[in-house]
Amino acid sequence: MDESSYKGGRTPASRWGCAAAALIGAPVFLMLIFVEAVGDCAPDTRCSKGFWGNVALPTAIVAIVVGISVGWIVGRLARRRG
Repeated sequence: MDESSYKGGRTPASRWGCAAAALIGAPVFLMLIFVEAVGDCAPDTRCSKGFWGNVALPTAIVAIVVGISVGWIVGRLARRRG
């Protein structure tokens, strides 16, 4: 088989990015779900509790930013190394 053919799979940069996103995203998710469950609204105030806006969206944003950043850094280091 020819070395120039498609090998499939992910690049090392994307694997590192996904791993970092999972390692950072999981604790952020657990912390936010805990704060959402334990947190209580003060009486006579408008309260905005909700899973999507207070837990899922911030967790997704943090995981995406971490994953893309780590993938970019690893890819850049791999290209610099040769």
